[in-house]
Parts: sequence; structure tokens; C-alpha cells
Amino acid sequence: DEVILRGSAGNCFYSVDEGRDYPIIMAGTGTGLAPLYGIVFDALAKGHKGQIKLFHGALNEADLYLIDALQELDKNNENFTYVPCVLNGEDGKFYQTGDIQQITMAAVPSDKTNVRLFLCGAPEMVNSLKTKAFLGGLSSKNIYADAFLPSK
Repeated sequence: DEVILRGSAGNCFYSVDEGRDYPIIMAGTGTGLAPLYGIVFDALAKGHKGQIKLFHGALNEADLYLIDALQELDKNNENFTYVPCVLNGEDGKFYQTGDIQQITMAAVPSDKTNVRLFLCGAPEMVNSLKTKAFLGGLSSKNIYADAFLPSK
């Protein structure tokens, strides 16, 4: 049987063409974690030197996944930080409680010149955070976003 493959169709991917020292901030909800998880592995494998922060948002604690693997990456890589976020969570747990958009924007450094922002997941979160980041001073060329549209 003949199989036809096509390359990546999304906007979220890691590129060493732009250097390896810029800060990366990622926010994903639901299955939006999957491409971000791949970007983390790719960036670390290619020797990325800048800080990498991954925020994974969920409505409830039970909706978080890959926790152990991401905590292990966090533990073993000085420049990687994993931050699980639960909107309807309990204070004092292993995650941050609150809106992933507010938590992510609070992590954006004051010098936004080279920051790369990767957003994947629910269209409402992706589009809203993309707008907030741009209005907050991030260059649109440094915002990479893939909204995951529901199937019909």
C-alpha cells in the first residue's frame, strides 16, 4: 500500500536557526500539552541554553497528565521548569491554582525582546493569551500558536 505523508502543519515547533539562548514560555491546555512536550524534548536535545517554562492548564487535578515525566525533566534540567495549573484546584497542592493565562503572563520577563511564546490547546485560551501577550509587549513574530479546534 502506498502511504502519503506530509510534514507538520502547525505553527508550534522549535528552531535552532534563531539561536539557543532565548527564553521560551509555553502554555497548553488539554491535549495542547502534546506538541509542547515535543518542543521541550527537541529544545533540550539540541542544547537550548535559555530558560524554558511550561505551563499546563487543566480544569481539575484529574485532567493533568504526564506529571511524573515532566517533573523528572524539571528535576534533571536546570533551564526547564514545569508548572501544572488547575483552575478549580485546592491551594497547597503540587500545582498552582488559578487561571493559566494570568499565571503565564506573570512569568513573562520584563525584557520581552527575545522571548518566544508557544500556545496550544483550547481556542479560547490560545486566542486570548495571544492577544494579551501582544498587548503586553511581545512581538507577534515571537508568538507561536496552534488552537485545537473540536471535530465536527
